[in-house]
Amino acid sequence: MKKYATVRFIGNQNDYVSGQKCNEYVYCLQCEKNATCKRNRVFLFVKNKEYKAYFLDYLQGERNVLEVEAEKGELINFVPLSDFEIVSDKDNVLNHSFARVKCILTNGDIDLTAGKEYYALKKDDNNTAYYILDNSGDCYYYPKNYFIIVDDMDNILNER
Repeated sequence: MKKYATVRFIGNQNDYVSGQKCNEYVYCLQCEKNATCKRNRVFLFVKNKEYKAYFLDYLQGERNVLEVEAEKGELINFVPLSDFEIVSDKDNVLNHSFARVKCILTNGDIDLTAGKEYYALKKDDNNTAYYILDNSGDCYYYPKNYFIIVDDMDNILNER
């Protein structure tokens, strides 16, 4: 069973509408037509309802977004932590732990620099890639053979 934290949605549910993409926007939160929109709304999150959160992620250099299970059970990434309050986190999944790794290969990837150290937040399910906070300020999976582990005191890469 996958570990999770319990969070309560305290944001504006009108900002998170499923299946109602307006132009290129994923959520109504990002749409300038939100206030006047007449579409039938199916909410991803309901005000004051509790949800399972699985990971605290980086967005543009700050670790402030969640991976959350929404109303219909789908996992939604990059949901602002500020739209939730943490009810419980007995398994410490919303931690700020990371491992430090050093890039030894780049294979032409523009957001990695050989010889530079990076934060690794987790490894993939197949143990073939690390989730790295790269030069862009966001996280992406990169092959683990691109790196050597410098410091993994919390066993982020070894025990998951």
